[in-house]
Amino acid sequence: MYLLALMAGIMLWRNTRLGRILSLVVQLIQLPKIASTSITFLIGFGFDFAPTIFATSGPSGYGIGFNFIFGAEHRLLINNPSVPFGLGFSLVSCVSIYILLHMQTPEAVANEP
Repeated sequence: MYLLALMAGIMLWRNTRLGRILSLVVQLIQLPKIASTSITFLIGFGFDFAPTIFATSGPSGYGIGFNFIFGAEHRLLINNPSVPFGLGFSLVSCVSIYILLHMQTPEAVANEP
């Protein structure tokens, strides 16, 4: 995953179509934040901010958490009964996807009058 992100970054820096596609794939992988007893899936690297809604058994019930990531973090857990249910998304990935989808290609810039 980290090699894919590195390759995407290099190709994006070179302003290639492959760089934009790979960067979109990397951002889409980082977008969901899922936690449950069945499966927990969370990947983030660089800077990430993810609002997450949690539901726990007990007196606290429900809550909203904010996950800040500086550096790399990855969790893939299967059948872990100690994990509370949670759903969230990466705001940084959302912004990055928006920017990547609205980037002008070099061909479009060259064809402007």
